[in-house]
Amino acid sequence: MAEDSVITINAIESGWLEMHVASSVTPGGIVVIRLPSASCDPLAELSAIFLDIAALYDPDGVPAEPDLHFYIFWEVDPVMYSYVFSPEKQWRVGVELTCCSDIHAGIHLRHDVQLSAVVEFKLLVRNLYLEMRNVLNKYGLTGYREKWQKQDFPVSAFLKIYQLATGTPVISGDFASELKALQEILDKKDI
Repeated sequence: MAEDSVITINAIESGWLEMHVASSVTPGGIVVIRLPSASCDPLAELSAIFLDIAALYDPDGVPAEPDLHFYIFWEVDPVMYSYVFSPEKQWRVGVELTCCSDIHAGIHLRHDVQLSAVVEFKLLVRNLYLEMRNVLNKYGLTGYREKWQKQDFPVSAFLKIYQLATGTPVISGDFASELKALQEILDKKDI
């Protein structure tokens, strides 16, 4: 796990994805989450949220709606993880990961905070891009489908995250164009 990583995809196997969540800006170490493919798609979900957050910011790094929060809920029976992203000024994002240890207990009044930090948005985007790239390099498009989701790797989301992380425009549209752009990106060295 890189020192400035917030999310690391450790393994994808038999319908489970193991993710480590940590940050050098947050004391407390690493949270290990094993997510079943039946209830979530973290790469697509995180990509969608990061693209929505990017659209909120003006060129000076001020969010248009400063009180807006973005949520992801991952259920791993009997546990539910809640990921909250809160855009802040200067291209920074508040990140909080909480855990409800028993979703069957009724109303969830108490969540244990697993991670709470304010992180540079560019770092989050770069981290997600690198993790998505690592998944592609390790498993490939078909390996991702076989081992994890039973659906395709989110190529369009990956291209948009790459563009956001690097500032390099990517031609997308039809699948053939996206595959060509994907191959060109994978042939380059990491950012």
